[in-house]
Amino acid sequence: MYDCASRLWKLKGEAQEAAKKEFAEILQLLEG
Repeated sequence: MYDCASRLWKLKGEAQEAAKKEFAEILQLLEG
């Protein structure tokens, strides 16, 4: 989760959008 979150702040453009989607999926899994 940390790796994905850190990419959100480092990346720009389309790569950042992809990281946002991945981070949202991780949060949904944690919420269960």
